[in-house]
Amino acid sequence: MVKRVKTVPSNHLTFFIITLFLFFTNVVSEAQSIIIDQPTPQLNTSFNLTTTTTSPSSSSLSSSCSYRVSIKTSCSSTSFTRDRISLAFGDFYHNEVYAARLDNPSSRTFERCSTDTFQISGSCMYQICYLYLLRTGSDGWKPEYVKIYTPNYGAVTYKFNSWVPNGVWFGFDSCTTTSASMLSSA
Repeated sequence: MVKRVKTVPSNHLTFFIITLFLFFTNVVSEAQSIIIDQPTPQLNTSFNLTTTTTSPSSSSLSSSCSYRVSIKTSCSSTSFTRDRISLAFGDFYHNEVYAARLDNPSSRTFERCSTDTFQISGSCMYQICYLYLLRTGSDGWKPEYVKIYTPNYGAVTYKFNSWVPNGVWFGFDSCTTTSASMLSSA
């Protein structure tokens, strides 16, 4: 008895291989453009914490909101850090949240390859457009990303993947870009 084996005509196989090649080429090129377009964190020696709300319509925001902040420590960071880690983020109108100290060496915060999540209360704000980290100490620390879950605007992620320098605010400020888009949509 002879079994019949179905074969795929070569033109269908060729088409399939070309389609796969184009698909993977497109995926790789899109991934590269995301990485290329991602701004890198910057030093900000002139950053000052704000304690007042200067929003023109701040009465429409409630006075206090809760934010969930997840910070992933890079797998290429030190095994742990005893350094003091502070966080500040805010919107175009300088509604700001400041956490003076996130780290807790006794609880193994910011270990290599780990994700730590914090619940932080602070001023309610519009869309977050800046985020800075401040590290004080000698161990060193390399966060992969910081993700903030906001009550009104969803989540925003800042990709660091850089060593945070000692004693200076380090992060992102896209408020000028955000303000331009806010003005054009008004």
